[in-house]
Amino acid sequence: MWTVFGIILLLLGAYFCFIRNALALPFVSRHPFWWFGSFLGLFVLLQIWFWLRPAPVPLTANEAYAVREAVRVALQKTEAVEGVLPATAAVVHFSSDPTDEATTILREELAAREGWTPVTGSPAVAFLKKLGKTLNEATSVDEYLRPGRRVGIDVLFYGSVRSVATYDGISHVTLSVKAYDTRTGKNLFADELTESYPKMKTAVGRSVAATSRSRRWWIFAIIVLVLPWALAPIIGRVIEHRSNGANAGVIAALVGLNLITGAILFYGISSHAFAAVATVLVCAVYNLVCCEILSRNRTR
Repeated sequence: MWTVFGIILLLLGAYFCFIRNALALPFVSRHPFWWFGSFLGLFVLLQIWFWLRPAPVPLTANEAYAVREAVRVALQKTEAVEGVLPATAAVVHFSSDPTDEATTILREELAAREGWTPVTGSPAVAFLKKLGKTLNEATSVDEYLRPGRRVGIDVLFYGSVRSVATYDGISHVTLSVKAYDTRTGKNLFADELTESYPKMKTAVGRSVAATSRSRRWWIFAIIVLVLPWALAPIIGRVIEHRSNGANAGVIAALVGLNLITGAILFYGISSHAFAAVATVLVCAVYNLVCCEILSRNRTR
């Protein structure tokens, strides 16, 4: 809003201060004003473009997991090359990665694996600034080796995000990843990796994945809410035994059914530990309340 308001004020000021006066001058004398008007118009168009261009779309949770799987495969294949580890490593920002998420995931995986020492700070910045010019202008292996030797970087990772798409509930990612060894002047790894998440092998899994997450939450909530009342006759018979062990078994069975339902509807829930634990606790409390209500109605 403030950008648009500023552009309007700038145009009005330019008109009253320059353009209106320029129109009254002879044609030959108008050249400086036309130049100014051209630059002003270009500036306005650039402002409009920056203001109207779409914001980068972040990766979904499933897309980010697929990227992480592709990165892990790339690192495993790089580590399989004899003599690579231990090594210091730097990661160049991936092209076609506007949110920097794929690049960040690669850096996180490097930091989490043994044998790798991720490089941060000014040495990496200096190297990366030097790298682009070196790779374009190098005429010998020694020219490739020089930047890495100078700043102490052994392996350089770079690449691009080829494609990211989600359809039928399954996320597909293709990364182009390259690992360049500055010590030998050779590529350790260079390939395009395609990964998907979740990996559905059955028709049931694919049909579940094709259902939106919000709809699956509604289905899960309805099943959890209805299940104790649908099984009320069975629960009532167990309650008649007045056994704490039996009552605990009923609650455990109900929660177990909730867990099975959740595992079917929300594949990969184990990777979201906090959400999984919170959901189990809510289900347990709800089932306990339902059993207590059924118990009181049974004893009346």
